Amino acid sequence: MSKNKVTFKPTLENFLKEKKAKRKFIRAIEEDPEPTDKLIERANIRKGEKCFANVIIFSHTREGHDFWQKLAIEFQSVDY
Repeated sequence: MSKNKVTFKPTLENFLKEKKAKRKFIRAIEEDPEPTDKLIERANIRKGEKCFANVIIFSHTREGHDFWQKLAIEFQSVDY
């Protein structure tokens, strides 16, 4: 998936770029056993914190639970 351009809905795309977390989010998605395209689609149709919580398992990522939980809560106020 790394060779293809990954596109998220505009609010999520902008938020991840602003927080310098887009590459980390993509990596977390790519490392999940579920198909990457399905996870990206799921992130794009969810709202707020569910864009994160319903897509990746925070504790299974390199960044850990606290990192993603903080971003998810913050994104809730941007995408509701």
